[in-house]
Amino acid sequence: MLKVDLIYSSWKKAPNGASHFVGRMEEMKNLFLQNGVDLRVITPDLFNPRQFDSSKAKPKLSGRIAYWLAKHSIVFTRLVIYLTSEKLAKQVVDYYVSLPDKGDVLAFQETTVCYYYLKKYKYLNKKVLLTIHSNGDLWKMWYYRLPKLKSKIFTAYRNRVENVLFKGCDKIGFVADYPRRYFCEHYPFDANKTYFAYTSIESKEEPPTMIVGEKVRFITSGTLSDRKNQMGVLNAIGLLSPDYQKKISYTLLSDGEAREALKAKAETLDAEIIFTGKVDNVEDYLKQANCFILYSKDEGQPMSIVEAMREGLPIIGSNIAGIPEQIVEEVTGFVVDLDERELAKKLRLIVDNKDKLPAMGRASYELFMQKFTIDAMVRKYADIYKS
Repeated sequence: MLKVDLIYSSWKKAPNGASHFVGRMEEMKNLFLQNGVDLRVITPDLFNPRQFDSSKAKPKLSGRIAYWLAKHSIVFTRLVIYLTSEKLAKQVVDYYVSLPDKGDVLAFQETTVCYYYLKKYKYLNKKVLLTIHSNGDLWKMWYYRLPKLKSKIFTAYRNRVENVLFKGCDKIGFVADYPRRYFCEHYPFDANKTYFAYTSIESKEEPPTMIVGEKVRFITSGTLSDRKNQMGVLNAIGLLSPDYQKKISYTLLSDGEAREALKAKAETLDAEIIFTGKVDNVEDYLKQANCFILYSKDEGQPMSIVEAMREGLPIIGSNIAGIPEQIVEEVTGFVVDLDERELAKKLRLIVDNKDKLPAMGRASYELFMQKFTIDAMVRKYADIYKS
């Protein structure tokens, strides 16, 4: 039986895709055992448990101030990197190394924690895998919150991290094929040592029956932010005539820093725009919808789309990263460029052909069952670990 330790530097209940992935992997321990892998998950939950309140819409004031300062200061950028990433990575790795038993394979889920381990403990001579939950660019998601990290003064820092990772990792993986290919084109790492495996969720026997009323009910889930680009959807709705807008209902699940700007834009539209705030029962909202939209500017392989597919929803997704791999054009939904006029045309097309939505939703569910179930994911990762 191969022993694999999956190591992650944040909490399993933290509100982000990588944390959800780690939590699901741990839940599948018995299924991994059936596939010849004894999987153990190492996170701060083991030595520093923390509760997350989904009803809290915004981070603490101190955190918002720190990130605001970091956007304008190189010094604060470096401080935020240490406090929010490096410090916790060090704690997790040092805790893991103190354990008497260690796995045959170490599967890291974040670059900083992998970097710290390789820099300090490479001599332990374990096989090291790193899964990157992004579009294949090691730094792009960092740049959204820490734009000063792009500056030349951080070039040496970025190069040092990359060199340690590329020399020390036996394999580097991604959550879709596009991010893997992007990485291979832009970084000096052997493509034969890369892999991808779709992130998945538990399957259902059948999707809910879709009912389409007078209004087409579009829905989005994810933090309200510039990266998730809900404003682009509202702008596209605004390009439609008032008569078309009145035939649209658009629900935005979750909350975030862009909420007030989005609400101000929504007040200028004739469409029904619903802000729910953060919710725990995302599935209940998806069951009431007719079409899911994710118009992000940057992603890896978004779990929100997989969750919508499982509920039998057609998908409109932006043409970035792994999103096109989750959509069959005109069969399960539509892939659109980050062009609001193009999105507006697709919204109008759907409103004009809303009777086709149930069949597209069924096809979306069938695609989920073919490619994005937990069983498929576990088999793929078990094969990767054993290889």
